[in-house]
Amino acid sequence: MLRNAPVAYPPSAFLDADLQPVWLNERNAKLTVLNFWATWCGPCKEEMPSLDALQARFDPKDIYVLTLSNDRKGPEVVLPYFEKAGLTQLKPYYEENLSLSRVMGVQGYPNTVVLDQEGRELARVVKPADWNGPEAVGFLEKLLALQN
Repeated sequence: MLRNAPVAYPPSAFLDADLQPVWLNERNAKLTVLNFWATWCGPCKEEMPSLDALQARFDPKDIYVLTLSNDRKGPEVVLPYFEKAGLTQLKPYYEENLSLSRVMGVQGYPNTVVLDQEGRELARVVKPADWNGPEAVGFLEKLLALQN
């Protein structure tokens, strides 16, 4: 769903692979594809390889794919999943207290929000998607062209 106007959110933090805080507004990419997911979510796990392929397709300075796990056990379950699934382009991030999910109104998984460089929501997809397929890639390329 493309937004009529960008939606701004307050600064929010989550954790990186080393459990260090990362601020969403620190992303320097022209677009951020922010995917909320969990290892216990079957459709999320099916979607992850296409997100990994999407990141391989684009320079992270143009489009950065940020997969934010909502697993309570964090690295204990996410890191083995990344290895087993062969995800090499994505970095694991964790949401410890679901604060960003609440602020952004995430009510189910997978939930993917496309953000501009200022962290404003441009679009949202609230279902599994083939992120490396022609429809999604074409949509993101159009959004990217608008950011230049």
